[in-house]
Amino acid sequence: MAENKGARPGTKVSEAEAKKDPEQLLRLTNEQAETADVEGQAPYAAVVWCPGCGTRYRTTLSTRVYRYYSCPRCGTYFKA
Repeated sequence: MAENKGARPGTKVSEAEAKKDPEQLLRLTNEQAETADVEGQAPYAAVVWCPGCGTRYRTTLSTRVYRYYSCPRCGTYFKA
């Protein structure tokens, strides 16, 4: 999996868990994240990959809480 080097793997969750707080559920796209690539700051841009299909996405992560995502390609719900 050399192509996923530096990307954060997602952890599959149930649809019910992902949707329990709708404000935390983000739908991924292939657009660029809005913040710089600097870890240790909240929020920060990073690459995550879907545990269902392996597609990589660039998104904004938080150093304080997990964020929930829905993969547009396969529909898998996951957190990262």
